[in-house]
Amino acid sequence: MRFDRRMFSPADDTGQGGASEAGVAARTNGKTGGYLANTALPHHYSRTTDLAEFRSRAAPETLAFYDYWDAKRQGRLMPARADLDPVEMVSWLKCIQIIEVYHNPRRLKYRLVGELEVESRGFNPTGRWVEDGFIGISKDDVLHNYNTVIDGRSLLYDWGEYACGDGYLRWQETIFLPLSSDGDLIDRVITYTVTRGL
Repeated sequence: MRFDRRMFSPADDTGQGGASEAGVAARTNGKTGGYLANTALPHHYSRTTDLAEFRSRAAPETLAFYDYWDAKRQGRLMPARADLDPVEMVSWLKCIQIIEVYHNPRRLKYRLVGELEVESRGFNPTGRWVEDGFIGISKDDVLHNYNTVIDGRSLLYDWGEYACGDGYLRWQETIFLPLSSDGDLIDRVITYTVTRGL
């Protein structure tokens, strides 16, 4: 993977692939050991916005990613995308996503998707709306995570098993963090995911 600052510039709408909930179900049917990526929220699905709980549960690389974001705030509520340097982020880049936030009405679009995020889906959602390219329990559940970060202006951390693009359940943890160009309006959300078995 080639790293340069252009990775953090807006993408066009030429992302390949995409998946509806029905499409995910078709690929995963019979391989998920009990539930599909688009089923109702299972009772063991977990998420938190509590920093102490996040720190007690997260993998070392996820903690390091949060600490990098936190350092880039420099006393602000959140950093801007321009504060993030891909040269400093080489060890995380394959597992991150940057989602552009549109307002009035709110919509979310994948602008940067790391290699392992693409692999976990089985397609590249770059340039597509989140509802057309998500991986997770359901569209509503995935949008809930992003909306929690945007409305709460803080982190969200989730963990659990998810059906990936190859149809197999894999344990994942993800941290969602807000970005803002002006220090107030959230215009990006950045995520970092650790997936076991890829």
